[in-house]
Amino acid sequence: MQKQVEQQRADNTTLQPLSLLMSMALVAGINELILYELTEKDGNSLMALAPTAEQLIHRVAAGQQ
Repeated sequence: MQKQVEQQRADNTTLQPLSLLMSMALVAGINELILYELTEKDGNSLMALAPTAEQLIHRVAAGQQ
């Protein structure tokens, strides 16, 4: 995830670099979303989680709340 954000920073200088711990926390949060979808719902709409995951990563990298 850190490398992906670094690549995006080449085009968007407002993005902040992600530390290893921040990247791990984001991955863990996205993993929880996936587990929720699989255990609490039918698991058929995993791709519907993509916009939420993208927004989360972007907001953290952009320093937004």
